[in-house]
Amino acid sequence: MKKLKVALVHHHLRPGGVTRVMTEQALNMREKAEVLLVSGEQPGRALPVPIVTVPEIAYDRDRKDTAQPEAIARRILGAIRSFWPGGADLVHFHNPLLGKNKGLISTIKAMKSMGVPLLLQIHDFAEDGRPGIYSREHYPADCHYAVINTRDYGILLRSGLKKQGLHYIPNAIRPLDAGEHISPRRDTVLYPVRAIRRKNIGEAVLLSLFIPLGKRVGITLEPTGALDTRSYNGWMSFVRENNLEVAFGLGIDRQYSSVLSRACCVITTSIKEGFGLAYLEPWTAHRMLCGRILTDICDDFFQKGLKLDHLYERLSIPISFFDCKRFEEKWARCYREKLSYYGRAISEAEAARALQPLV
Repeated sequence: MKKLKVALVHHHLRPGGVTRVMTEQALNMREKAEVLLVSGEQPGRALPVPIVTVPEIAYDRDRKDTAQPEAIARRILGAIRSFWPGGADLVHFHNPLLGKNKGLISTIKAMKSMGVPLLLQIHDFAEDGRPGIYSREHYPADCHYAVINTRDYGILLRSGLKKQGLHYIPNAIRPLDAGEHISPRRDTVLYPVRAIRRKNIGEAVLLSLFIPLGKRVGITLEPTGALDTRSYNGWMSFVRENNLEVAFGLGIDRQYSSVLSRACCVITTSIKEGFGLAYLEPWTAHRMLCGRILTDICDDFFQKGLKLDHLYERLSIPISFFDCKRFEEKWARCYREKLSYYGRAISEAEAARALQPLV
């Protein structure tokens, strides 16, 4: 049987969730498809899948070109044909709609006009609380979409997509190597994330106050974006100034199995997730998961019988701990500002009503 030729396309192949998902997809398709990774930059380590690079699809902050969408579309197709002279049977984009490369939606539309078979897999929506990377350009039409949870599946159906062109593709879970042979020590409460703002690093720092003596909270990877780095540096300074038991960058120069071998448990404090690998993977390494639950993401897991009743949905802070009036004013101002990024306006009274469930 002739194998399909599938090109998986993303801005980069840096360590993290999307790269892992793409690699797992490639490995899982090996029996039925040939797979090529198309990236905006070379990865910093070897991957078990062939790779071609197209610098024009990297994040805008990392680009130096001024190429137009049609030219970039031809560049992508040319890179694929350099590996497969006859081209790909399917070009599968990962997270192409977030606006981290402002011209990518137009590039995808150009490829569609050239008759290229496309699948757009959504890991995150800019509309889901990420206004800084929201694009007002209409999403590409007349191509297939994939989502990684049933919540997003329902959102896109209600937005007008047809079932024939919408696919639910949950992420594969490969058992983790806990490296039991590497270290007998279990002194780390591990938070295995790239420390971007939505991973809620401050709450992980807070949890360090409630762990047993002799243990520390460990965070694995540092962020790459400017705003996230500023927040990350702030938390590192806070930890140093207050002499807290938190270690940063544990996974930068170490194999993950080595880091995981010293974990007594794993935590998550994230406030926004696309799929929720954090809720599934620790159990494969015989490590208990603790921390915050996102029920809208975990509903899929509940339906499969996973019990996460021990996780918390919120941390209630006494109002007496801070200036409530100042908080309300700042929250309402921020709320209105963020909505403006989406082209929406809201009155002060409406902003105040939106705040009520939080206080």
